[in-house]
Amino acid sequence: MDELMRIAKEHHFTADQLIQEAECVEEYGEWQHMLLLGYSADMLRNAAEKLQ
Repeated sequence: MDELMRIAKEHHFTADQLIQEAECVEEYGEWQHMLLLGYSADMLRNAAEKLQ
């Protein structure tokens, strides 16, 4: 989770972008951003909550 938070902050991802990424992973099994490749939908949602 620490690595995901570092990436999110360093690359200025918003909470909404992380939620959108989580939905894409969950619905299609695909990632929009290569930097987030491999993170689960749950991890992305948790990171989004921490950013809000």
